[in-house]
Amino acid sequence: MTEVNLNLVRRRNNQSTKLSNINLNIGTGLQGPPGVDSATPPIVYDSETRNISITQSDATTDGYLSSVDWNRFNNKSDIKKFSATWLTEESILINHNLNSEDVTYTIRDGSSGEVIGCMVTIVDENNILFTASENPPVGGWKIAIIG
Repeated sequence: MTEVNLNLVRRRNNQSTKLSNINLNIGTGLQGPPGVDSATPPIVYDSETRNISITQSDATTDGYLSSVDWNRFNNKSDIKKFSATWLTEESILINHNLNSEDVTYTIRDGSSGEVIGCMVTIVDENNILFTASENPPVGGWKIAIIG
């Protein structure tokens, strides 16, 4: 069993008063001391049984995460980004190292911000070949890749 020490605090009129320390052996349940009359959500306190619990969260309610929700959240991948400036030539091979062919990209004029269209070839999970019908202007085109 794991022992957890909790401090119960009563908060009224922006004043906090320490009521008690509780040592809890996980798995045995949790009861509040006499004199505690309420709790702030998502903590739930039953003043008759003195049982303390916490509600499960959902789209509109704060609370604990189920293991399914925790794993879903914990396994989300970080968004990875790469940017470069295309200065010369009609073609440029970009090595973005995002390890994915499922990427989005934007090419825009470095001066005006106008979005530029060109032919795109996904070479592999780390390389994209961009080919335009003309050379970039002075200042180049800005390439942003997200994956």
